[in-house]
Amino acid sequence: MNSEAHAVHRGTTSDCERTRIEDKMDPNRYACTVLEEARAALAKLNLVTLPFSKRHLATLLEELQTIVNRMEAGLEDKSDYSYARDRLRETRAKLADLKADEGRLKAEIKALKAVVKDSRGTSETQEPNSTVHDDEDSSLKGVLQ
Repeated sequence: MNSEAHAVHRGTTSDCERTRIEDKMDPNRYACTVLEEARAALAKLNLVTLPFSKRHLATLLEELQTIVNRMEAGLEDKSDYSYARDRLRETRAKLADLKADEGRLKAEIKALKAVVKDSRGTSETQEPNSTVHDDEDSSLKGVLQ
């Protein structure tokens, strides 16, 4: 393996050790694992390993940034889901209230229709849109004149 492509492998020649290191580098690592690796690299830092360690730490920093970005995106998705569930609950409660109001209003309409049918059966001679108050208003006109 080329040490440029796998900065962690520099100085290791054994295939067994390379396989062990590659097994540790899975794509879904935790942030704490990356931080532990960075701490280990800092502990081995000296003048001889400075160029290698600089590149290695930069790579670990980018990997850590990627992990944290995914974590933040997941937290945002979870927050959005909770917000959507809360809005759904509120909307369903409003819908239930509106349906109850609709049922009550339908019952009132039926009752009013029954009253209108009964009033048509009597011999009241009022205009279609007149009310008792209209009659009172007309009687007041005579008093005021």
